[in-house]
Amino acid sequence: MLKFISATILIFISFVVFSHAEHDKPRYVANNGVDQGRCDKADTPCKTIGFAAAQSNKGDIVYVSSGEYFIEDVSDIFYLTGSLIKVKGGFSQQDKFKVQSAKNNPTLIHGIPAEYHQTLVSKGFKPQSDLKAMSAEQQAELKEKISAVKALSQQQKNVQCMDGMAGSYACNNMDLVSHVPLENMSSKPPSGNDVWGHVDLNTNTEYALMGIRNGTAVFNLSNPSNPVEVGTVRGLNASWRDIKVYQYYDDTAKRWFAYAYVSTDGADDGITIIDLNDLPNSVSLVKKDYTDDSAHNVYISNVDYSTGVAVNNYVPKLHVMGSNNYGGAHRSYSLSNPESLSAAYVPFDKSRSDYTHDGASMVVTDSRVQDQCNRSGAFCDVFIDFNENQLRLWDQTDPAATTELASASYQGAQYVHSGWWSEDKKFVFLHDEQDELYNGIDTTLYVFDVRNLNLPVLSGKWIGSTPTIDHNGYVRGNRYYMSNYEKGVTVLDITSPSNPIEIGNFDTFPVSNNTSFNGAWGVYPFLPSGLILVSDINSGLYVLQDKTRTVDEGQLQFTQSSYTTDEGETVTFNVERVNGSTGEVSVQFKTLQLSANSDDFTTTTGTLTWADGDTTTKTIDVLTTLDTDDTEFSEIFSTMLFNVQGGATLGQYKSAQAVINGLIDYGNVSFSKPEFTIYEGVNSTNGQSLINIDLIRSISDEGALSVTVGVDSSTPVNARDDITITSDTVQWADGEQGAKSITVAINNDTLEEALEQITLTLTSSTPSNAFVSATTVLNLYDDDSNTAPSFSMASDTFTIGTNYDLSQVVSDITDEALDLLTYEWQVLSAANGETLTNENTLDAVFTASNAGTYDVSLTITDVFGVSTQQQVVLTVAEPAGQDDLGNDSNESSSGGSSMSLNWLYLSLLLIFTRRTRNYLLKH
Repeated sequence: MLKFISATILIFISFVVFSHAEHDKPRYVANNGVDQGRCDKADTPCKTIGFAAAQSNKGDIVYVSSGEYFIEDVSDIFYLTGSLIKVKGGFSQQDKFKVQSAKNNPTLIHGIPAEYHQTLVSKGFKPQSDLKAMSAEQQAELKEKISAVKALSQQQKNVQCMDGMAGSYACNNMDLVSHVPLENMSSKPPSGNDVWGHVDLNTNTEYALMGIRNGTAVFNLSNPSNPVEVGTVRGLNASWRDIKVYQYYDDTAKRWFAYAYVSTDGADDGITIIDLNDLPNSVSLVKKDYTDDSAHNVYISNVDYSTGVAVNNYVPKLHVMGSNNYGGAHRSYSLSNPESLSAAYVPFDKSRSDYTHDGASMVVTDSRVQDQCNRSGAFCDVFIDFNENQLRLWDQTDPAATTELASASYQGAQYVHSGWWSEDKKFVFLHDEQDELYNGIDTTLYVFDVRNLNLPVLSGKWIGSTPTIDHNGYVRGNRYYMSNYEKGVTVLDITSPSNPIEIGNFDTFPVSNNTSFNGAWGVYPFLPSGLILVSDINSGLYVLQDKTRTVDEGQLQFTQSSYTTDEGETVTFNVERVNGSTGEVSVQFKTLQLSANSDDFTTTTGTLTWADGDTTTKTIDVLTTLDTDDTEFSEIFSTMLFNVQGGATLGQYKSAQAVINGLIDYGNVSFSKPEFTIYEGVNSTNGQSLINIDLIRSISDEGALSVTVGVDSSTPVNARDDITITSDTVQWADGEQGAKSITVAINNDTLEEALEQITLTLTSSTPSNAFVSATTVLNLYDDDSNTAPSFSMASDTFTIGTNYDLSQVVSDITDEALDLLTYEWQVLSAANGETLTNENTLDAVFTASNAGTYDVSLTITDVFGVSTQQQVVLTVAEPAGQDDLGNDSNESSSGGSSMSLNWLYLSLLLIFTRRTRNYLLKH
């Protein structure tokens, strides 16, 4: 036994050293406590739930002892009902909070609105709606805040920021375009986390990808005032998710492909790879890569963050940070096969002190390449590592030989969390997620000068006006967009990087401005449209319009979003200065490869400058290449404006595309599904059943197109006779995409036939040079040879009051059309007091209030109307002695002499583990 315990302890030590910063740290609350310290000692608890929650990190648990408690602020409701910090009642100081029993340790909460009662009961509380402990003034204030909370669950759109408010949201220079509450999402997630954006370059449609507790949701922003959920890829329940997108052009398929990569912390859900290639119709799971069981963050380097496309000839890499491996040090993966990750850099020699919480990267091309990276090449790929304790810079130009360039910290550092770099690549902005909490300061953003990559220096700070926590931030132009938890999203002017100035805000959590983990988790400012995406932990997805860019110095922008040229010609991009002309301003530009590569145009970079008062239009000339390939479709590259100086801002068109004319791309035509299942004789009229089959035109809408469908010659002759294509041609006009239908008649004969497969194909297209092809298979089931469904049933026993899922007694259902079976449950004989709900579904629910036996039958009917019935005996028993939360009422909290030796060993092990974790891990 001792050998077993020793081995187990070693395993636990390994886990401690190589895990993310500690989750599930306990905090304690009791009526006789005192609100001081960190509330992390059972012997010296704090007095109020709100104070204990404010001392908690994400993932911590607040244990509340029996007694009476009162809501002092509406934010307490979020602590009590949320999932990011768990709050549980029904504990006792007598056993040091070891056993939860709502029955034996009643924990009353006063001032809780009725709609939250059930949630609190499930957490071990006894909620009360009365406000007797509050003055009339306090009651009025609480009711006003509760109204604001209820507004967070209401979908809103097109609300302008006027006089500091956008409806119920405090704001400054930011309008609300739309809001999708968590309650409106299909999976009904209890909380949200990160957000990222995506523009599908096949259609130029923008999307929002939001992490939620139970997966990742994708929204179509074609109409940004009315986001439409395309789908949700489900995952294990977890508070932490991070999302990035990679997109590339496939020259063979003549289309763009895109994938999202999602990390999960707090659950072993691996790296989720999501297929975005059927947008706008659906999203789907490719796989979950479990090389890292869990990870805190994910990042893709060397891509344009507006499109997810690799920047010219740089090699994109996926970086995983804060994983369960190698102490959580950052590691890199190749994206050469986007559906199957392969190692590019593995930190074999790293330990827990090398843990990377988040990361970013920038490619430098100036004198620092030779002088500081000691490289003879044209660039140095610098990885920015936010290491909990310090900022670290790495040279990852050669992934297999990643080396550290420098590290830096600052006075009062508590938890170096995340950050981003300025577009001139001379400064790094850094977030400390716990300095407000543990240093007692207002929101603080730290700025490091990295002009010397070997010696980063703290060069400035931004200090806000509230103690809210800063979380994540990104740079676009001279604006820094920061998710600021309870303050919502904050926008800073970083024209002077070491002296940021707040110029915009939208408060997605208009309830309070506490040092707590409510409100805005993530922000994404890179959509080509200029829309700002914000994810809120408590209330869902926000789409905002940034109005901070109207300044006296003016806005710099392309005059249009797209330009056209022929091969061998020069395309001229026009850049204008509008809405202001004060001072000398400048902006840099660079060309970016899209479907056109460096063989198709001359890579061009430079700087445009306007003098004080100058509003003349400047030009960027890019020469395209004349080649001899007459079979090319039109190709696209873009030019991007960045690193604006002098106080001007980037305007509406921050980038513009150039189309090099080629052959007309009529797009792709595909059947809506690779296979269809059809049934002879179902819904038949005059011996035929009619079905519609969709064909979808996608990728391009250029030119009018029609296609004709026929039966492929590979289909056996007898199977061909079973259908007739009554409407075989579909047409799309120029500029039109989407679905069109053909009609297929299924001929109902009297022959007994096995399953037949009929292949449909495109037999012709107009124009004939449209390169389209597609097939689908019709699986035809015969009614004359059909057999009844079969299944098995087994008796079961459960206790009184159990909501028993009847599907548990059913197994081995067999039929040719499982998805089209219908079900009917019936109670044939009963002891009495039974309830049957959803009786026409397989997973009907049976509940009994009296012990005894119950005869229950199930009838399953197939698509052809043929049924099978079976019955089973259910035994309902009296429950064992438990309290109202399912805890054993005889459970010992102290152990004493009745505790077995094994439990003693386990307790010692847990004590040792906790102390080891507390010593090793910074909270």
